Formats: sequence, structure tokens, C-alpha cells
Amino acid sequence: MWSKLIFFGFLAVCQAQITSTESVGVALFRCADNETYTDCHNPCSELKCSRNEAAVSCLMMCMQGCACKSGYLRNDQGECVESKDCGLIAKSHSHSANCSCPRGYHCSTQSGRSRCVQNQTCRNVRCGNRSECAMVEPSRCYGSNCAAQPTCIQSNPCDRKRCSGRTECVLKQETCRRGPCRSIVAECVSKRSLDK
Repeated sequence: MWSKLIFFGFLAVCQAQITSTESVGVALFRCADNETYTDCHNPCSELKCSRNEAAVSCLMMCMQGCACKSGYLRNDQGECVESKDCGLIAKSHSHSANCSCPRGYHCSTQSGRSRCVQNQTCRNVRCGNRSECAMVEPSRCYGSNCAAQPTCIQSNPCDRKRCSGRTECVLKQETCRRGPCRSIVAECVSKRSLDK
């Protein structure tokens, strides 16, 4: 009898720990409309309005984050919309009259409701062993949302790149047509162009 009691007590403690861990992970992310939280998200391979097929040269990575629900594409404003709404521009910038967001958040307006949604940065990305997070610009940009995305990489090419005083090293995803491919390259970019 004591062995059954100890077993059920141990089982209850384990279940409580698992539940609390899962709820902590989900609580860190507030997903916008038409998004869902996932433990294993890769923003690079996500379908976008500007590119309705998955990118070919994405690094295999897995991070916690918000992904578009099935049947939705990410538009240039970073919102998940139906494909028929890809051409529409929503009020989704932090200077929007409907929304005033603190630094690190952007305003997302959908169905007449505005709310602040956390920007994806390396602070809210978990990389596996022997890898680090770096902000990587997409290889091809369409529209105004060409912001760098958090990406798990094994080594940072900027650590080996020397840029002049007026330039800064930026990581960019390389479009690869024939192998061998380096999926992320380091480029020296003028500091003025980084402020845009």
C-alpha cells in the first residue's frame, strides 16, 4: 500500500512540474491574431505574402515563437493574413494613432483591434547546444519589412569580417542556386543604411 501511495505522489509531482514548465514557456510569448505559439518555429521557412513558398536556403533551427496558423501567410507588416489580404496594408506601425507601444514591441491592428506584440529578437530565442543567436537579414526583401530575424547559427561570420570605421558587419541569408552554399554571409554595410 505504501509503495502505491509513494508512486502516485511521485506521479503527481512530475505532472505538476511538466504543466508548470509548459505554461511558463507559453506565457513568455503573446501571439498576435492568426498566430499560434510553438516550441519549434523557424521564421525563415515560414510562408510569406512576398514569397508563398518556403525559402530554399534556410538553416535548420528550432526556436520558441509565434507562427502563422495554417492557411495564413505573414505580410510585410509582420501580421498573419489570408492570401487574399496579402496586398492590403494594415496600420501596424508603432506610430499608429490606435496604438502606442514600448520599445521592443510593434502595433498590430487587425479586425479593428490594436495591440502591442513583442518583436522577435535574440532575447526571446532559445538555440541548441553549440549554437548562438544572431540577427540575420533575409536574402530577398519585398515591401518595407526587411527586418533582420533571429537565427540560430553555429559560428558568426562577422567575428572574422573586418569592416571600416564607417561600416558595420551585417549577416544576410544567401540565396543559393548551386552548391556548395554558405547559407549566411557577412557584409560590411554603411552605418547610415542600418538606421533605416
